[in-house]
Amino acid sequence: MTTPGARRPNLRQGLDRDVYQILKKLEDSNDGKPLKSVSAVYDAIKRSNSSLSRQKKRPLEDSIDRVLQ
Repeated sequence: MTTPGARRPNLRQGLDRDVYQILKKLEDSNDGKPLKSVSAVYDAIKRSNSSLSRQKKRPLEDSIDRVLQ
């Protein structure tokens, strides 16, 4: 039996992948200009109709930070 913490890396990888995909879409709609800060990406995601906009703030910001690195 696995503990809930053992599955977290998989969930994070999935969230990171989703954040990466929406970040690319947001940059494409922004004339290819990169979004450089976590707060700018977070605000853009919250304004979008993405399912990511319903994620909790801290995990979403952490994932955005990993994707931007």
